[in-house]
Amino acid sequence: MLGKVISARETENHSKISEEFGKLIKVKGSYYFYGGFQMKYHLLTCVSLLLSFLCTQSHAGDYAFTVKGEKTYLNGHEFLVKGLRCSNALISDKTTDELIANLDTFARYGVNTVSVFFMGSRFGDVKGFREDASLNPPYAKRMGRIIEAADKRGMVVLVGCLYWSTSKAKWESWTQTEANFAVANTVRWLKEHNYRNVFIDVDNEGMARKAKSFDNRKMVIAGKAVDPAFVIATNFHGAPPPEADLGIHHSEKAPGKPYIESEATPSNAPGNYWGKYSKVDGYYNYINIGLYNEDMKANQIQKTIAHLSNGMGYMLASTWLQCVPPHGPNNNPGGYGTKDDPGIRWWLDYLRSRYGPYEPPPPRPKTVGLWERFEKTLTNPKTYNDPYRDVTLAVTYTRPDGEKVEFWGFYDGGSRWIIRFMPDQPGLWRYEARFSDSSPGISGNFQCVESDIPGMISKDQSNPLWFGYKGGKHELLRSLHVGDRFFAANWPEKDRKRFLKWFREQDYNMLSIASHYLNRDSEGRGKGWQTPDLWNEETQTPNPHQYQKAEAILDSLSTRKILIFPFAGFFGRDSDYPANPADQNLYIKYTLARIGSYWNLLFNLAGPEPRLKGRPFLSDDLDRLGTEIRKLDVFGHLLSVHNRTGDDDFKDKNYTSYSTLQGPKTLDRKKLSRGLLRNHHPRKPLYAQETLWAGNKYHPKYTYDDLRKNAYVLMMSAAAINFADMNGNSSSGFSGTMDMAQKNQKVHDIIKNVWDFFETITFWRLSPAQDLVDNGYCLAEPGRQYLVYLESRGAVNISIVPGKYSVQWINARNTRQRIDANPTSTAQNLQSPTTGDDWLVYLERVE
Repeated sequence: MLGKVISARETENHSKISEEFGKLIKVKGSYYFYGGFQMKYHLLTCVSLLLSFLCTQSHAGDYAFTVKGEKTYLNGHEFLVKGLRCSNALISDKTTDELIANLDTFARYGVNTVSVFFMGSRFGDVKGFREDASLNPPYAKRMGRIIEAADKRGMVVLVGCLYWSTSKAKWESWTQTEANFAVANTVRWLKEHNYRNVFIDVDNEGMARKAKSFDNRKMVIAGKAVDPAFVIATNFHGAPPPEADLGIHHSEKAPGKPYIESEATPSNAPGNYWGKYSKVDGYYNYINIGLYNEDMKANQIQKTIAHLSNGMGYMLASTWLQCVPPHGPNNNPGGYGTKDDPGIRWWLDYLRSRYGPYEPPPPRPKTVGLWERFEKTLTNPKTYNDPYRDVTLAVTYTRPDGEKVEFWGFYDGGSRWIIRFMPDQPGLWRYEARFSDSSPGISGNFQCVESDIPGMISKDQSNPLWFGYKGGKHELLRSLHVGDRFFAANWPEKDRKRFLKWFREQDYNMLSIASHYLNRDSEGRGKGWQTPDLWNEETQTPNPHQYQKAEAILDSLSTRKILIFPFAGFFGRDSDYPANPADQNLYIKYTLARIGSYWNLLFNLAGPEPRLKGRPFLSDDLDRLGTEIRKLDVFGHLLSVHNRTGDDDFKDKNYTSYSTLQGPKTLDRKKLSRGLLRNHHPRKPLYAQETLWAGNKYHPKYTYDDLRKNAYVLMMSAAAINFADMNGNSSSGFSGTMDMAQKNQKVHDIIKNVWDFFETITFWRLSPAQDLVDNGYCLAEPGRQYLVYLESRGAVNISIVPGKYSVQWINARNTRQRIDANPTSTAQNLQSPTTGDDWLVYLERVE
C-alpha cells in the first residue's frame, strides 16, 4: 500500500530521501514512501483527519520560529528560549485549559516557550498518535489550542513526538517506518494549520533510539520532506545529524547549530532528580512534587545563568509541571518549592528579576497563499431585524501594487460576520472592513506568498480557445458529470470518498455537479436528496447554515485540486431562487461574498436550459442577471449560460466568457465538428457540456468506437469534454447513484486514453484549422506543428507553411503505437497505415 507523505513541490532531494527511507514512488505527480508498514489504515485516517480539520479555521500564523547559524529567531528577531517543560499538558481538556489559562502569567515572569508532547512523558498516558502513526484527533485538537493560544501571545511551543521509556502511550508494534510517519504526519498537520511558532523534538532523549534502534536522522528527514522550513531538533547523546536544525538537552553542542537545554533540572538533587528523588518502585506518580531544597535552587539558578548568558536556550523541567494524575500536571506557577508551598515560583521570580517580563516581537503579517482564500471573522453583537438588508459590510483591499479593490463581507448567523478574498498578487495586502451603520469594523494586512495552487481557472493565457489558469499555467479539462446527490447530506460520506478516490485515480480533474449551487427538489431532478438549499423561500433571505454545508464539500474539492462546473448555476431550473430583482441582486452579492474566493469554480448563470422550448425560465432576465454577475465579480471568474440543445444563444454576449454547449448529439462526426466550430467563439473556451453522455436517453447509442471517435473530434475542435456514464436522464445511472458497481469502466478508459494522448503534445498552442485539410479534422500551429485526425484510414493533404516537417502516424485506438514516416516539405498525399481504423498524423517542423 502507498501512504502519501510529500508532494512534488515539498522535497528538494528525492534521491536522498529515497536512500534514507527505502523506496520513494511517484504517482501522478505526488511522492509516496513505500515500506514494510501496511498502510491501508494510514491512508484512510489521513484522509479523514484532513477532512475533519478543513472546516476548522486556525488562528495561528502571526509568529514563525526559525534558526540561523547558532541563534534562534522569532519573526526575524533574535529570540533566546526561556521556557517550561509541560510535556503532559494533553492528558485532558482540563490540563490543556490550565496551561492556556496560565500562559499570560508565565509570560509576565519572562517565559516565552513551553514544550508539549504528543506522547506525553514519564508515566503519562497521552496517545497523541494512533497505532498507524496518524495523529489522534482529540490530542491534536488540544495541541492546536495550545499552539494557537501561544501564537496569540507571541510565544513558542516545542512540539514533542516520540517519548518511549516509561510512557504508557508508546506503541510497541512500531518500526522505523511508523516512527518516520509519526514525524511526517506531525509536520504535515502543523503545516496544514499554518502553525509556525513551533519547533519539533523527534525523539525525547533518544529513548526510542536506545530501546528500538530507531534512526533519529531518518525521522528528521521524514519531517523535512513534508516541509523543510520547520525547525526540527534531535535529543540523543551525540551530534545532531546534518539535516537537524539544532540540538536540545542530551544533544552535543554542535558548531553552527543552536543549542537549547530543554529539560533543565538541578544536578545536585539527592538520588538524581528523575531517579530516587522523584520516584519509588510501586509508586505510579512522583514523590517530592515541586519540592526543592535551597542548594537545589541555587544550582538551578546557576545553570540558568550559565546557559542564557552564553546564548543557549533554557527550559525548566519539574515534577511540579510534569507529574500525572491524580497529583498533576500542575500547569501553573505554584509556590516556592517547600513542602508546604510546592511549585516553581521561586525560579520564575528569578527569571523575571534578571530578564524582565516577556515582550514578544511584532507579529508577522498573516500569510496567505497565492489564489488561496484569505478569511477573517468579525463579531458584531448588534441585533438587526434583517442583517442582509439593514446593514452592509464594505471591505477595501489594497494590492501590493497600490491598486484598491472594493468588495464586501457577509452575515454568517448569530453575531458572526466574515470577510473573504482571493489574492492574485504576491506581496503585502491591506484590508479595511467597515459596517454601514458605523459598528466597529476591522483593518489589517496579510502577506501573499507562492502556493501550490495553479491559479484561478480561466482562459488559457496563450490561446483563449482552451481553458487554462490565471497566472499562465495550462490545463486540459477532464470533466465528468455527476448527479444531484453529490452535495447531499443523506449520501454517506464514505461513498463520496470512495467515488472521489476512483475519480482521481482515473485522472479526472473536473466535476459537473447537478444540484449545485441550488437544491433541485423535483422528480427526476434531485427529489429526495438533501442538498443545500441556499435561498430561504419563506423569509426571502439567504440560508447561511446551508452555505456552510456546501462550503465544507467545496473546501475538500479545492484541497484535492478538483475543478467544478455548477450545473444548475446561480439560478437553477426547479430550484429555490429569488424572483424579485432586488432580491436577486442580494442573492448574487451574498453568493459572491461566500464563494467568489474559490479558485476552482467556473460560473454558470442559469441552468439547465433556461430557454428550453415550452419550458423557459428567467428568459427575459438573463441579460440583466449576467451583466450584474459580471459587474460584481471582482475576481473575474469565467461565466456562461447552460444552453438548450443546438447553437449557443449566448456566445456573443458581453457578460459570457466561455460557451456551454449542449450537442450536437450525433454519430455524424462531420456534423459534430461543424456544430462545435460554429459555436466556438474565437476568444472564448468551449465547454461541451452535454455533447458526449454515454447512456443518456437523449443521446444516440454510442458504441465503444463511436465514443472514441466522437471524443477525438471534440478535442480536434478545441472543445473541453464533459463526459457522463449514465442510464437515463442527467440524474440517473452511475452519475446519479455514484454506486461504483454501476460504472462502466470501459467507457471511462476510452475517454481517458484520448485525453492522455493530448497531454503528450502542447495542445494549448493548437487551434482548429479545417481549411488546411481535405480530409479529417485538423488542429494547427501554422509553421510549427499540425495534427490531423482521420476517423477511418486513408490519405490527407495538408496546406502547410513551407519548411521541412517530421511525420508520425499514431494509432488512435492505441496511441502507444507510433509509426515514423519520411519527413515532408509538401504534406501532400500523406497515407495512413493500411491496418487499423482511425489514425492521427502529427507534423512537427524540423527545419
